[in-house]
Amino acid sequence: MADFRLSYIDTAKFLAIWFVIISHSCMKSGICFFLFAFHVQLFFMLYGYVHKTKREQSLIQYLIVGGKTLFYRVLVPYFLLAFILGVQISPNSIVHIAYGSIQSLGFITSTHLWFLPCYFVAVLLYNSLSIVGEKVKWLMPVGVVILTIISVYFSNERVPKMGMPFGFNVACSGITLMYIGHLIRVILDKSHKLIVNKIVLLGNTVLLMLFGVLFFNLNGGCNHLTAMSYGNYGNYIYFILSSVFLGSATLLIAKMIDNSLFAKYGKLTLPIYAFHLLVVGVVNMTYNHIIAPYLESYNLQAIVVGTVSLIVTCAIIPAIRAIDSNLIGEHK
Repeated sequence: MADFRLSYIDTAKFLAIWFVIISHSCMKSGICFFLFAFHVQLFFMLYGYVHKTKREQSLIQYLIVGGKTLFYRVLVPYFLLAFILGVQISPNSIVHIAYGSIQSLGFITSTHLWFLPCYFVAVLLYNSLSIVGEKVKWLMPVGVVILTIISVYFSNERVPKMGMPFGFNVACSGITLMYIGHLIRVILDKSHKLIVNKIVLLGNTVLLMLFGVLFFNLNGGCNHLTAMSYGNYGNYIYFILSSVFLGSATLLIAKMIDNSLFAKYGKLTLPIYAFHLLVVGVVNMTYNHIIAPYLESYNLQAIVVGTVSLIVTCAIIPAIRAIDSNLIGEHK
């Protein structure tokens, strides 16, 4: 695998964060239900797609060095934002923030921050598995299968009221999707013709979308909100298949429309994710006063509010960086 950065992956991240913001802009819209079927899952897939194990690095070295970097990049912004956005500072709120599940965050702060601790756990475990798997080849696939079974068993119906610490059960599915992302990269590296010719690329994109929509509908479609954050998968096989097909289609779309502007902000998806709801609230209020009374469409509201909110959030990132770079995971 190449060592250089793939700009179309950053473009895919930009599309994924756009989809996230659209779906958070109007939870009543059909497009929200559709995007929930794959938008967060795509982030995990993309991590696995570009992941490369450092063969010379030991597990202890990774946990000390890589774990420290990951902590500053993901958990520092999480804790800072959780306390900033929290309703009150009290012993109970500290416990809820430290627990780090979407269920616990629902008591005191914006629940969208669940992704940060969950992502931290998934990345830490996935890298640990891959490092050990360099010496024991069977460990990686077997470990992924075991973690997948854990995630399937501890779905939304079988977790306590507070969920699991740092959304561990959901992080296990994140690892499954990371590994699938790795396998997709292996397939594309060996079958490069699948993404070189533009006509073939477009055809494969349409095919992937058709299969993705099929499994989305088989898993309840717009009658059932598949929310990975809560471990609410519906049929887990359909959940994985719709995530993979629709996520892969988005990856190929990113390959076709790749450009420097999208790639630039695709590198900033974590801070955009962390701050977007503050902007969505204001934009939604404006939309409801100006447009909604004359044109009532939940799908239109989701797209317009989501797109405007994405643009505004991207614009304020430099100001946030100037205030405190720790808020966007740039520890100095």
